[in-house]
Amino acid sequence: MCEEAQSPAEQLADITLNRLVEAGLIADRRSDSIKSKLLSGDAREQDWRIWILGSLAESQEQQEED
Repeated sequence: MCEEAQSPAEQLADITLNRLVEAGLIADRRSDSIKSKLLSGDAREQDWRIWILGSLAESQEQQEED
């Protein structure tokens, strides 16, 4: 089977999301929903705040449990 080539927008979204996940700024499990918002152009400042602050809060909770 041959995979369909990604558009430049999809490539950029993947690169951006991978880096944000690696930096711990967004949860990997949210990548697909974030990617769809990025590709549709619907990601707003408030969305970014929710994604990043939510991920940071989850990380802090996990650290406190350890």
